[in-house]
Amino acid sequence: MSQQNENVSERSVSLAGQDSRPVTRRVFIGTVAAGAAALVGSAAAGPQKAAGPEKPAEKAPVWSGTLGPAAGARKLSGLNIIVIIADTFRADHVGCYGSRRVKTPHLDKLAQQSVVFTNVTTEGLPTIPCRRVYHTGKSVLPESKWQPLAAGDTSFAEIAGRHGVTSGFVVDTYHHFKPDYNFHRGFDSWQWIRGQETDKWKSGPKEAFDPRKHMPAHLWNEAYDRNMRQYLMNTRDRRGPEDYFCAQSC
Repeated sequence: MSQQNENVSERSVSLAGQDSRPVTRRVFIGTVAAGAAALVGSAAAGPQKAAGPEKPAEKAPVWSGTLGPAAGARKLSGLNIIVIIADTFRADHVGCYGSRRVKTPHLDKLAQQSVVFTNVTTEGLPTIPCRRVYHTGKSVLPESKWQPLAAGDTSFAEIAGRHGVTSGFVVDTYHHFKPDYNFHRGFDSWQWIRGQETDKWKSGPKEAFDPRKHMPAHLWNEAYDRNMRQYLMNTRDRRGPEDYFCAQSC
């Protein structure tokens, strides 16, 4: 799990059950890449002999330039990956990063069994630019534009699908689903949790809400009133914690 975003020059990594020691980004990525290559190669090559000299397993093709099942690719049985992305997620509000006020027992347990990054530099921090990095692995610097996935982009969901991995996309960030943004591309299933921020989900009753009650008088303006009124309409049926967008997404 990462403290912020994914691009770093150097990270301090804590491995569960091992001594904590600084590990450079290059060494860490090299180690992970080697393990992933071995996993893919093993799945493609089939069962291995128990003893005796063996030839290195050939790597299954990751991307051949066209969609559809990759030649010789097999499903990586037993492989489960969960990616959680949260806007405005503060490291100091997570127990494994030292928080004593905010309780996050489930994330703390996950951290104990995972790799924890403690020195991370962000790239493309706004909502959509950073998600372009997440979905494609491509840098968005130096401009970090707010734009949809390009027709020539290849997403991790598309690559996973080529290797028989079933993927799902559950999201409450409505920007993913703006016209032609295509961030759900390549997933086997996707679910949009409606109503976040100024998502035009509910159209009324506008007169039932007064945004002035939710803000200092000197901060009121027409744009804030309009946006806040939309959010209040979207959440008017909320009754308990299970109705919050993040709870529905998880």
